[in-house]
Amino acid sequence: MRVARLPQSMRYHPLFVDLTGRRVVVAGGGRVAERKVRQLLDCRARVTVISPTLTSRLRTWHRKGMIRWRPRRYRRGDLHGAWLAISATDQPTINHQIAVDARRRKIWANVVDDPARSSVIAPAWFRRGALVVAFSTGGASPALARQLRRRLTKEIGKDYAAYVALLARLRREIHRRVKDSATRQRLIRRLIRADLLPLIQSGRQVELTRRVARLLG
Repeated sequence: MRVARLPQSMRYHPLFVDLTGRRVVVAGGGRVAERKVRQLLDCRARVTVISPTLTSRLRTWHRKGMIRWRPRRYRRGDLHGAWLAISATDQPTINHQIAVDARRRKIWANVVDDPARSSVIAPAWFRRGALVVAFSTGGASPALARQLRRRLTKEIGKDYAAYVALLARLRREIHRRVKDSATRQRLIRRLIRADLLPLIQSGRQVELTRRVARLLG
């Protein structure tokens, strides 16, 4: 089957992947690998680290049973049963081998700082509760993606976590009480347009409660 390419098509399709309970293999035991493992643990992945040495923090996570550790270099067959492979080593031959093995096994692979060998790349991102904001330049300029993250981290403050949690609770309530789909969507759009965030930011809880009650009728 021939894959058609549209004008200005993207190489990478943005996805949010549920890694809960999924096996992820990380090759490398340095600072970069540590950062990747921390993110994977936040997503409740089952992480196996393959490296002769580990940072002190990775060792601590291993002692606590949070990760598995194979104290050696990567070998063929280490990706068996994995959903994702991340190569964070400073050895090009290992990075290349992991990319090849992952492709053969139809496993997603991220070779750090080498988009050409990667089937997936990690964006710059930050989280505010359930809200996740991610940036990617398709590997063209990771520095720009990081700059945008720093800028928007200041604009999208921690109050957004409470805002998103409130909208999620109200959405569940609307779905429970309102049977008509069009009415539900109209009420949800009304909540968004009302811009309740300033009331959360200023701590005006009573006014917030009254505003929501009026909006939902």
